[in-house]
Amino acid sequence: MMTWLPHVLLLFVLPTWLIYGISRFLFYRKYKLRIMIELTILGYITYFIILFYVVWMTPTLLLEYLPINLIPFKTIFQYFVEVSTGTLAFSTAFINIAGNILLTVPIGFLIYIIYRRVSFNKLLLIALMFPLVIETGQLVLHLVDISTRTIDIDDLILNALGIVIGYYLLYLIQLFIKVKNT
Repeated sequence: MMTWLPHVLLLFVLPTWLIYGISRFLFYRKYKLRIMIELTILGYITYFIILFYVVWMTPTLLLEYLPINLIPFKTIFQYFVEVSTGTLAFSTAFINIAGNILLTVPIGFLIYIIYRRVSFNKLLLIALMFPLVIETGQLVLHLVDISTRTIDIDDLILNALGIVIGYYLLYLIQLFIKVKNT
């Protein structure tokens, strides 16, 4: 299923880690080396490389038309209808919906790590902007005949939901740890 993953790791992730490692070695005296921070940075480097590969570079069919949905919840509702009529496997619908949410949960974690406290409105703005960049990138890739991905408002909604869930999940984890330690 993910036969592309070893290639992405070899061609993109390992060279990026090498560049990061060399830069950290060159500046190790100026910037204190803290293992957890370094591992977090490497984890996010890996995450963003894989994320951008999945949403922009995964090979797709080149279609003459651009599949686009600007009606909120249309695709999600269509999944439920197709599952209930037996024309779509539940697992396929679940993977598409949950996958779009889980894809961006780490971004919510990162927002919490960077900002700690952010208003819900700012969080929502960030949560909407990031998937908008992804969908716009898919549109541009179609326009330059590199790829044809579906442009779907439901992907934007589910990705934004994943970011918000990630932020509040890490908030709750931190709160639980704080309460447990007191």
